[in-house]
Amino acid sequence: MTPTNPKRVLITGASRGIGQACACLFAKLGYSVVLVARNRKKLQEVLGELDGAGHELIACDLTSKLGQDFLVKEVLHKLPDLIIHCLGGRVSVGEGQDPWQDSLNLNFLSIVRMNEKFIPKLVERKVGTIVHLSSSAALNGQAFTPYACAKAALNRYVVDSGQVLLADNICLFAIMPPAVEGHGNYWAEIKKSDPNKYSKMVTGQKLGRPQTTDEVSEFIYSLVTSQRRILGGCLVSTDPTIY
Repeated sequence: MTPTNPKRVLITGASRGIGQACACLFAKLGYSVVLVARNRKKLQEVLGELDGAGHELIACDLTSKLGQDFLVKEVLHKLPDLIIHCLGGRVSVGEGQDPWQDSLNLNFLSIVRMNEKFIPKLVERKVGTIVHLSSSAALNGQAFTPYACAKAALNRYVVDSGQVLLADNICLFAIMPPAVEGHGNYWAEIKKSDPNKYSKMVTGQKLGRPQTTDEVSEFIYSLVTSQRRILGGCLVSTDPTIY
């Protein structure tokens, strides 16, 4: 079936990192982009960087039911056929905080809850692609443990759900990069705030440096514009240490 919204994309976690890089790339290539993240000010800055017209931003906290319901209300009636979930990352650790629950909410549960609302609409159309940003840490554990475990849960969800949805012409898959730097993400900040930690990370990268947000966004674009159906339920690694 022909896509109903062939040049529209919804990107969660679009205010920085790979999400921001994807927004800039897809806009440059003629897509209208729906930007979603918590920070309205940062979303407005990203919006100002985008080529073309027809873009919109939705500021909401997708780790909360209130934020999830708000997004559904705003987009479900005009849901793009392409969704890229870049929501996620390492959570803060401090007194009164629960890094395990917070990591699961941010990197796994919020995404699953969104998909529960979006997938029926895509199934109704019999067309759709949902990309998830996982991490090679889900397999090698080389990250903050709650983060790695949450990404491992996401991987299991993608494999199982992706296989089931193939029958409805829905392609659901994930990519697993190693350390990535750019567009104000975690490693871009660590490079400035903790050079020793950054240098230690670099020594473990096969490229001799982290991959960049632009490289990963370009890889995502190449996947969603190729033979997408064969990717359903797949975990696609860009980390040469994972095989």
